[in-house]
This record gives sequence, structure tokens and C-alpha cells, in this order.
Amino acid sequence: PGRTSSSSGHAPLSSSSLPPLHRNLDPASHPLARAREYQRAVVSAKLDRMFAKPFICGLEGHADAVHCSSQSRRSLLPYVTGGCDGKILVWDLAGRKCVLRAGGKDGRAHAGFVTGVVVSPERRGTIFYSCGDDGRIHRWKLGVSAVGGGTSAMEKGAAGGGPL
Repeated sequence: PGRTSSSSGHAPLSSSSLPPLHRNLDPASHPLARAREYQRAVVSAKLDRMFAKPFICGLEGHADAVHCSSQSRRSLLPYVTGGCDGKILVWDLAGRKCVLRAGGKDGRAHAGFVTGVVVSPERRGTIFYSCGDDGRIHRWKLGVSAVGGGTSAMEKGAAGGGPL
């Protein structure tokens, strides 16, 4: 009754209403529909794989991301991780816990990111090396009980004098 519209049907009924949105749902008019659907299926399959159940556990201990890791070739212990927080942690994978933390009084082994760790194949994995953004290479010696599964102090030796 008070409303009027044009004969073409495209004029808005009022000044505040939006014009109608026209969509063509004909599959022949959408040549990329199959490619779009294929891409959605691939993404869905990747997400299903990513959220699958083979995740066993999360090793908690670093305050920031883990940047590098190394494992002894002869046993599961030590498994050493170096983080972006400058900390180095030694893990017991069978027990799923941290057995040692390398570092000084503040708990940091390097003054920046730990960019690499490697466990020496000699001496049954009781020595490992680390390097960091601070330009230093550290040699770490694990106590005998740490390699056997207990907790022991860690000795730091042979810190580099400057950037390498």
C-alpha cells in the first residue's frame, strides 16, 4: 500500500534498503567450481591427518619454541632440545620428562636462540655441544647418573671467547 517499486524490480523499495544480490547457481556458469571443491577436499584431508590421534605427548619445559634437537645414536637418553628462549633441556623420552636443564643462574645456556645442539657419539652420549646466537659454542658433560636415568648436575666447559 504505501510502497512502490519500479516495473523492472531493480529499484530499491526505500533509500536505506540494499539492492538485491543476484547469483547464478548454474554449474555451467562456474568453470572454477570443481577446482574450488577439490581444494576444499585437499585442505579437509590435511586437517584430518593433522588432528589424527597418533600424537603421544607434549614435552613441556621451554618457554618459547624449540629450535633444534639431537639424540644419542645409541640410546633414547639423552634427547637434547635447544629453544628460542636460550635454554637447553635434556629429556628422558621413555619417562616423558625433563631430567636436566643446562644453563647458568637464570636457567639460560645462551644469550639468545640456541641454534644447534649435537650429542657426541663418543663416551656413550655423555657429552654434547651447543651453539647459539651469542656466537659461542659450549661443551656440556652429563653426569653418569643422568645418562642412566637419574638426575645429576651438569658441567659446562670450554666456552668460546667470541663469535666464530
